[in-house]
Amino acid sequence: MRYRHLFVCGLLSLLCFAGCGPQTDSAADDEASSDAAADAGDKHGHSHEGDDQLFWQREDRKHAGCLISLGHHGVKLYQDHDVEPAVSIDREGQAVEDAEVFVSLLDGDQQTLVEESACVYEPPTEKEPAHYAQAKLAIPADIEQAVIRYRIEIPGAESFVYDVTVDVSSHD
Repeated sequence: MRYRHLFVCGLLSLLCFAGCGPQTDSAADDEASSDAAADAGDKHGHSHEGDDQLFWQREDRKHAGCLISLGHHGVKLYQDHDVEPAVSIDREGQAVEDAEVFVSLLDGDQQTLVEESACVYEPPTEKEPAHYAQAKLAIPADIEQAVIRYRIEIPGAESFVYDVTVDVSSHD
């Protein structure tokens, strides 16, 4: 009976790590985890179960007449797992649908860990605002911090780059 209990606890622990994502303070983690549990199912090709909700690292950056928010799906990022960066772009209260957004992953020395990948525009839903996402970047198993590089091209404006440093947790 005791071994069955240990097996079930171990299995539940593994399932808890299935939807991984970055660092916030613990109060925000608790609130985000309960909110994320309500976000199951999405028609954009990714689920919002567990720790896969949108998390904004930087909000309301101004560029080319737009407000830009940068983040990713998931509250915590884990070594040896993927991160799905996300970008919201609004102009005069309306989502910008015709931008091009690219993301890559760098180490602390600005060396490329994962080559640039294009994001896909996702229209707003009941659960999420309009944003660009669905480009998954594989986080190596041996780093504690990474830099998500966002390259954004908005029609009629010069392309620009934002780098956002994120903490990466181990499963230990």
